[in-house]
Amino acid sequence: MLCTDVVTAFVCFKGRILLVHRSPSMLSYAGKWGAISGSIMHGEDAATAAIREVWEETAIPSDALSQRASAPPLRVVEGERCWCVHPFLFSSSTGAVHLNEENTEYRWILPEELSRFDVVEGLVTAYASLRH
Repeated sequence: MLCTDVVTAFVCFKGRILLVHRSPSMLSYAGKWGAISGSIMHGEDAATAAIREVWEETAIPSDALSQRASAPPLRVVEGERCWCVHPFLFSSSTGAVHLNEENTEYRWILPEELSRFDVVEGLVTAYASLRH
Protein backbone atom coordinates (compact mmCIF):
# COMPACT_ATOMS: atom_id res chain seq x y z
CA MET A 1 0.00 0.00 0.00
CA LEU A 2 1.40 3.36 -1.06
CA CYS A 3 1.53 5.93 1.76
CA THR A 4 1.05 9.68 1.42
CA ASP A 5 3.58 11.88 3.25
CA VAL A 6 1.89 14.28 5.68
CA VAL A 7 2.93 16.37 8.66
CA THR A 8 1.38 16.63 12.09
CA ALA A 9 2.40 19.74 14.01
CA PHE A 10 1.81 20.02 17.73
CA VAL A 11 1.87 23.68 18.75
CA CYS A 12 2.57 24.52 22.42
CA PHE A 13 1.79 27.77 24.22
CA LYS A 14 2.27 28.28 27.96
CA GLY A 15 2.44 24.55 28.69
CA ARG A 16 -0.62 23.64 26.64
CA ILE A 17 -0.94 22.04 23.21
CA LEU A 18 -3.29 23.16 20.47
CA LEU A 19 -6.00 20.68 19.54
CA VAL A 20 -8.30 21.38 16.59
CA HIS A 21 -11.67 19.84 15.74
CA ARG A 22 -11.75 18.73 12.10
CA SER A 23 -14.62 19.98 9.98
CA PRO A 24 -17.35 17.48 8.99
CA SER A 25 -16.55 18.35 5.35
CA MET A 26 -13.00 16.99 5.55
CA LEU A 27 -12.32 13.80 3.58
CA SER A 28 -10.19 12.25 6.31
CA TYR A 29 -10.99 12.07 10.02
CA ALA A 30 -14.01 14.39 9.77
CA GLY A 31 -15.29 15.34 13.23
CA LYS A 32 -12.18 14.09 15.02
CA TRP A 33 -9.78 16.15 17.12
CA GLY A 34 -6.17 16.46 16.02
CA ALA A 35 -3.06 18.54 15.77
CA ILE A 36 -2.35 20.72 12.74
CA SER A 37 -1.81 18.45 9.77
CA GLY A 38 -1.55 18.38 6.02
CA SER A 39 0.26 17.17 2.94
CA ILE A 40 3.89 17.74 2.12
CA MET A 41 4.01 19.48 -1.26
CA HIS A 42 6.30 18.32 -4.07
CA GLY A 43 9.83 19.64 -3.42
CA GLU A 44 8.99 20.75 0.12
CA ASP A 45 10.75 19.36 3.19
CA ALA A 46 8.63 18.17 6.12
CA ALA A 47 9.63 20.96 8.53
CA THR A 48 8.69 23.64 5.99
CA ALA A 49 5.38 21.87 5.35
CA ALA A 50 4.63 21.79 9.08
CA ILE A 51 5.23 25.53 9.43
CA ARG A 52 3.13 26.24 6.32
CA GLU A 53 0.26 24.11 7.61
CA VAL A 54 0.30 25.89 10.99
CA TRP A 55 0.03 29.24 9.16
CA GLU A 56 -2.72 28.03 6.80
CA GLU A 57 -4.87 26.48 9.53
CA THR A 58 -4.29 28.91 12.43
CA ALA A 59 -2.74 32.13 11.06
CA ILE A 60 0.12 31.71 13.56
CA PRO A 61 3.09 33.17 11.66
CA SER A 62 6.37 31.33 11.22
CA ASP A 63 8.27 33.94 13.25
CA ALA A 64 6.10 33.05 16.27
CA LEU A 65 7.16 29.39 16.06
CA SER A 66 10.23 27.65 17.40
CA GLN A 67 10.79 23.99 16.56
CA ARG A 68 11.37 21.96 19.73
CA ALA A 69 11.35 18.42 18.35
CA SER A 70 10.70 16.14 15.42
CA ALA A 71 10.45 12.37 15.25
CA PRO A 72 10.80 9.67 12.61
CA PRO A 73 7.71 9.20 10.43
CA LEU A 74 4.92 6.94 11.65
CA ARG A 75 2.77 4.77 9.38
CA VAL A 76 -0.98 5.21 9.96
CA VAL A 77 -3.62 3.28 8.00
CA GLU A 78 -7.15 4.66 7.65
CA GLY A 79 -9.31 2.20 5.71
CA GLU A 80 -7.94 2.19 2.15
CA ARG A 81 -5.54 5.07 2.85
CA CYS A 82 -2.06 5.03 4.30
CA TRP A 83 -0.34 8.05 5.78
CA CYS A 84 3.37 8.49 6.48
CA VAL A 85 3.07 10.99 9.35
CA HIS A 86 6.04 13.27 10.09
CA PRO A 87 5.52 14.61 13.65
CA PHE A 88 6.77 18.01 14.83
CA LEU A 89 6.58 19.92 18.10
CA PHE A 90 6.68 23.73 18.08
CA SER A 91 6.55 26.39 20.77
CA SER A 92 4.49 29.44 19.90
CA SER A 93 4.97 32.94 21.25
CA THR A 94 1.25 33.60 20.71
CA GLY A 95 -1.96 31.88 21.67
CA ALA A 96 -4.02 33.79 19.10
CA VAL A 97 -5.62 31.33 16.66
CA HIS A 98 -7.74 32.12 13.60
CA LEU A 99 -9.02 28.87 12.09
CA ASN A 100 -9.56 28.26 8.39
CA GLU A 101 -12.34 26.05 7.00
CA GLU A 102 -10.53 22.79 7.81
CA ASN A 103 -11.40 23.00 11.51
CA THR A 104 -14.45 24.18 13.41
CA GLU A 105 -13.03 24.87 16.87
CA TYR A 106 -9.85 24.68 18.90
CA ARG A 107 -8.70 24.19 22.46
CA TRP A 108 -5.45 24.69 24.29
CA ILE A 109 -5.17 21.57 26.45
CA LEU A 110 -2.73 20.11 28.91
CA PRO A 111 -0.79 17.23 27.33
CA GLU A 112 -2.28 14.71 29.77
CA GLU A 113 -5.79 15.64 28.54
CA LEU A 114 -5.09 14.40 25.00
CA SER A 115 -6.50 10.92 25.65
CA ARG A 116 -9.87 12.42 26.71
CA PHE A 117 -10.65 13.52 23.15
CA ASP A 118 -11.85 11.54 20.14
CA VAL A 119 -8.62 12.04 18.21
CA VAL A 120 -7.40 11.06 14.76
CA GLU A 121 -5.68 7.69 14.42
CA GLY A 122 -2.07 7.72 15.62
CA LEU A 123 -2.17 11.16 17.29
CA VAL A 124 -1.31 9.98 20.79
CA THR A 125 1.55 7.86 19.42
CA ALA A 126 2.83 10.80 17.36
CA TYR A 127 2.84 13.09 20.39
CA ALA A 128 4.54 10.45 22.55
CA SER A 129 7.26 10.05 19.88
CA LEU A 130 8.16 13.72 20.35
CA ARG A 131 8.49 13.48 24.11
CA HIS A 132 11.41 11.00 24.17
